[in-house]
Amino acid sequence: MTAAKAMIGVIEDDPALQELLVEELEAEGYQVNAWGSVEGFKKAAATLDLVISDIRLPGQSGLSLLDSLKNEDNAPALLLITAFGTVDQAVDALKQGADDFLTKPLDVEHLLLSVQRILEHRSLQRELKRYRQQQKGPGGLVGQSPSMRKLYDQIERIAPADGSVLITGESGTGKELVAKALHQLSDRAEQSFQAVNCAGIPADLMESEFFGHAAGAFTGAQ
Repeated sequence: MTAAKAMIGVIEDDPALQELLVEELEAEGYQVNAWGSVEGFKKAAATLDLVISDIRLPGQSGLSLLDSLKNEDNAPALLLITAFGTVDQAVDALKQGADDFLTKPLDVEHLLLSVQRILEHRSLQRELKRYRQQQKGPGGLVGQSPSMRKLYDQIERIAPADGSVLITGESGTGKELVAKALHQLSDRAEQSFQAVNCAGIPADLMESEFFGHAAGAFTGAQ
């Protein structure tokens, strides 16, 4: 994500600091909007890549903003700043999902490096998400090699059939994933899917595991 394309929001109720942040960020090529409170910012959240917010604000605090943003899809990254920071507060904010935490007085160079790092990380996350969406086959299977595309085609052709399917392969090759994909594309997709490790069930208990048993039918049967 280049600086010219990154949209940054600044939420700071100190006019002098707000103006400084806007000037420094715009000098780096970022597009910046600023507000004095969380309430004024909310409508613009979906248009931003990063929000730089003070923790102590009139009305809603920066921490409560963090709590609301983390539950939204495509929420902007969040960099919190405060004049009253402690190590415990910083750790707590990062655990809750903040991308970084800086204390006042701000070191502008440190701030700009943090902004660059956060935006680069966010860009990589979005690229990875797009890649995974493009690479997914039926049932969430991943891969676009010729052999995987052949497998997807087989799954799509077999899934509508009303009959049993035998899936073979070495341990760890994804037989259960293929079974789930077949189920999701079948006419029974709305019904439950149960995977059972038959090798983990003793042969003499298989019938009881699948169909149940009467109390006392064998030792320990309750």
